Amino acid sequence: MIKKIKVILLIMLSLTLTQSIMAKDNFTIEQNDEKLELSYFPKKIVTDSAIISRFLAALDIELVGVPSSTTKIPEKYNGVQRIGRSGMPDLEIVKSLKTDLVVSTLYSKPALKPKYDNLNIPSFYLKVDTYDESMEAIKILGKAFHKEEKAEDILKDVKNRENILKEKLKGKEPKKIAIIYGNGESFFMTGKNHFLQGLMDKINCENIVTSIDNSALLKKSVPFSMEQLIKANPDVILRLPTSQTKNGESFEEIFNANPIWKLTKAYKNKKILDIDPTLFRMSAGVNSIDALEELYRYVYE
Repeated sequence: MIKKIKVILLIMLSLTLTQSIMAKDNFTIEQNDEKLELSYFPKKIVTDSAIISRFLAALDIELVGVPSSTTKIPEKYNGVQRIGRSGMPDLEIVKSLKTDLVVSTLYSKPALKPKYDNLNIPSFYLKVDTYDESMEAIKILGKAFHKEEKAEDILKDVKNRENILKEKLKGKEPKKIAIIYGNGESFFMTGKNHFLQGLMDKINCENIVTSIDNSALLKKSVPFSMEQLIKANPDVILRLPTSQTKNGESFEEIFNANPIWKLTKAYKNKKILDIDPTLFRMSAGVNSIDALEELYRYVYE
């Protein structure tokens, strides 16, 4: 009887070990309705997104292909094959790398998934538009690539830095903010559906677009109006340069030429500032906590 029990225990242990080994050979990644399951663990991973490359570098995940981008690609991938512009990969290069997984952004899915499917290359698309989605993506990638400990360390650091900001915010009067971006030919203010809104909420700031455009809650941007800006009278005006104008004038020169800025609280507070487009032009992804700290400094320091 004892022998039979031992045999059964050995069989159960063997099955457990086999399942554990098989689980390591499999690959699953999911976010909301997005899910990808592979019968193997990918070894030749490519990303066509500069934002995603920063997530993967932070988690110390090896890649065989990364995009060329005006946004800096992490130094970890300096010697890695470039596959073309972000969102516009050279599919021949991707195929030649014997890619067994592409990680991209949900924004790129409609254009790129059919092309990867045609090449029989599995692809997964992460939503990282907001601060909270970016933090979630760290956890998702950490779990999928067996980098849970690394992901935990990153998120622990983020939480500590958030707590420091919360302490700093105690006793601070909430500010009304306008964030304006454009190329000198046309200008917009960030709407409530913009990545920057999540950052403003976390440092107790009001986005003035809510008093200008009733539909701003559904928009990433709202057309800029100087009259409406003066009426809303923000405490802080942050300008997000995206490029130079056709005649070479910079974003700053055009606005400095307009004396109406002097009517705002922001001008009197010396809080009309240009902010770094590297962190604020779109989702900062894994660097979202850096963007949050930087926004705090622009507004309160």
